[in-house]
Amino acid sequence: MGFENFDHDRYCAERLQLAFRKFIWEFSDEDSESAGATCRKLLNDETYRFKGGSVGQMPEEFTQRTIVAEVLNALGYTITHHPAELVKDERTQPDIKLENVGEKCVGIVECKALNRERNGREAIENLKDPYLERNSFAKYKKYPNMKYLVGIATDGFDWKLRVKDIEAGELVPEFGGTYSLVDDSNGLHYCYHSELKNGTNLHWPDIRRELAENFVSTFSRRNLRERF
Repeated sequence: MGFENFDHDRYCAERLQLAFRKFIWEFSDEDSESAGATCRKLLNDETYRFKGGSVGQMPEEFTQRTIVAEVLNALGYTITHHPAELVKDERTQPDIKLENVGEKCVGIVECKALNRERNGREAIENLKDPYLERNSFAKYKKYPNMKYLVGIATDGFDWKLRVKDIEAGELVPEFGGTYSLVDDSNGLHYCYHSELKNGTNLHWPDIRRELAENFVSTFSRRNLRERF
């Protein structure tokens, strides 16, 4: 197959499938019998509060490591956790910095523990203030010509993309998007049943197609860069 037939979005969807499997494996590899039950509750009950006890880790750290970072990598981003390149008067930092969004863009990710965005708006509210509303990252010394501030808010399940035009001081609606890897896609649910319940892989082609068309098309690094 030549490069002219390469389907970037479908390729990213295949990488997402692997990311989903690795996330589910995190629960299946735990010694605690409650880990699998926790995974099921997280997927099926948006009000369930993940506290991390069944996996022996802090909730937000577990979320960032096991699903947020893996999904961002599948979408083509290079990430830095807890970046420290802010000027001295900056009191807060994003959870993740996206390194390769574009020459005139700075990308940041605000994370919350699993289900916190799905049953609330914790990540998006933190992303809006201070990061987007106050133009905090326009103060980066390394980016004096920055034009766009790209922000993603997520709890690993729900993903929200917001892009702000710094000069205009406004969000750019056509660049934004919202998608749930649990409620809009069957990928994580299906992966839970296929990996932990010995299911089949017959439905993956349809799941990958849906992810490519409705998630990757908006959130991937390549597709986002092409809009600027």
